[in-house]
Amino acid sequence: MKNSLILFQAGIAAVILLFSSAGLLSAGEAPPFLEVGKSYSVIFGQEYQFTVLEINKEGWIKVVMRQRNQLAWINTNAVPVIAPYPAQGVQSPR
Repeated sequence: MKNSLILFQAGIAAVILLFSSAGLLSAGEAPPFLEVGKSYSVIFGQEYQFTVLEINKEGWIKVVMRQRNQLAWINTNAVPVIAPYPAQGVQSPR
């Protein structure tokens, strides 16, 4: 599990460096659905759960990772998927 978290953090850093060096990262804000105190999961090769502690500028959020109770910063501009945690059921259209 420790190796997975290290790989996750290294992966996020690599994606941030790749996109920022290519000029593809925008200075946009974090997605409006994120709320301080709420829990979400992020999928980046593997699923990780976190709780949002702080929402900063340019898409950065300060979180506590549930797996190791560890503080981390995530740039939401570099994450492919963020979803509520626990997962919410999808309602079929009527």
